[in-house]
Amino acid sequence: MVNLDLSNLDTISNNHLRVLQAMEQGMRNHDYVPVVLIQQISNISSVAIYLGDLHRLKLVACKNHTTYTLTYLGFDYLALTVLSKRGIFDIVGSRVGVGKEADVYIATNSKTHKTVALKFHKLGLSSFKKAKEKRNYLEHRQNASWMHMSRLSAMREFGFLATLQDNFDSPKALSLNRHCVVMEFIPGFKMACLRGLSPEWANDLGWNVWWKMVELLRRGVIHGDMNEYNIIVQVKDELLCQIKEEKPDTQELPEAQNEIQDVEGEEMEEAEEVEEKEVEEQHFNVKLPVMDEMPPLPNDDYKFFTRVVIIDFPQMIQTTDKEAEYQFDRDVESYENFLNRRFQAGLKLPRFAQFFHLVKPKDEEQIETTEKFVKKAIEKQGQVYEESKAKDVKSCVKKEMNRKQQQGTKLVQKGQVKNKNNVKDWE
Repeated sequence: MVNLDLSNLDTISNNHLRVLQAMEQGMRNHDYVPVVLIQQISNISSVAIYLGDLHRLKLVACKNHTTYTLTYLGFDYLALTVLSKRGIFDIVGSRVGVGKEADVYIATNSKTHKTVALKFHKLGLSSFKKAKEKRNYLEHRQNASWMHMSRLSAMREFGFLATLQDNFDSPKALSLNRHCVVMEFIPGFKMACLRGLSPEWANDLGWNVWWKMVELLRRGVIHGDMNEYNIIVQVKDELLCQIKEEKPDTQELPEAQNEIQDVEGEEMEEAEEVEEKEVEEQHFNVKLPVMDEMPPLPNDDYKFFTRVVIIDFPQMIQTTDKEAEYQFDRDVESYENFLNRRFQAGLKLPRFAQFFHLVKPKDEEQIETTEKFVKKAIEKQGQVYEESKAKDVKSCVKKEMNRKQQQGTKLVQKGQVKNKNNVKDWE
């Protein structure tokens, strides 16, 4: 994904933002919004001037100079303008995370010196373009634009974080606007970047993550994407010199090699789909022994880390889902194989069918992965579900057309009266 260019965020006027908002509303019914409709919704007569400015800044894209569409950069500007006015942050820093569905940036409030994380959900931009099939964001809907799906994904993540933040190791949800979620910034290392762990330490880390997955099961949900990139480990200060972090060096790669990597990424995605089908067939053919009791809880006095935080929640599913067992076991195998491969941990964690009958649900903390539950969680946090307050495009256009028609009839009537007076004067 392209880096976020915020050099023009402070220079665009309120009329530019009104035009962007009008395009956002028009895109509910159009892929490319006609200039006439943008003018009617924004109620700005010289809308072509502002559209030209926005096109030069790459906030909109045009087609035949008669229709325009909002780009993800323009969508970012709308979200950041609202969030900055709320006083949450005033400085946006560098990008700290890149994924197949979102980008993560650091932001700071210069007055309170508080650092937060901004997560921009941007579905459809990278190699993961089958979110409509892999993720249950649409529910009863048949089709939706990528921007609308990004908004739904952000809503889900904010709602789940707001529900989990009191009794689970996850970032605190702070604010939400459009496709951007503002959350607590968690300092630490991703599990994928850790080096120098002993097998004993890696074993403790694996069991700690497994018990967090069990906590989610007790709330009626499964993470669905638990891997070494979505687990943040906070290491004890006195052991920071022993725990090495490895960051992949991608900045010095030539352009040709980057293009090759993009093609390879698409091929790997297709290969992963075939591999998932094979693993799924093998998974249900293997029968594991059922456990009589749960494993003992891990000791709180860990060897090298103080806290393990789980991130990335929009893809969560219910434990009653038909793929619940498969996705839970796939999550466990993902980070279990990583720890065994890199640190020779010798982990063999229990699978879903072995212990699920022993899990005691927390009835008062149950989570539902429906849009209705997410909206309630958002409202409890004092956030407003934007689509309920947004103007209806059709009614807006209808009112504007009626107003134009009334103005036209008045002009016609005035012309008729003036013609009668002229005829009388001539006679």
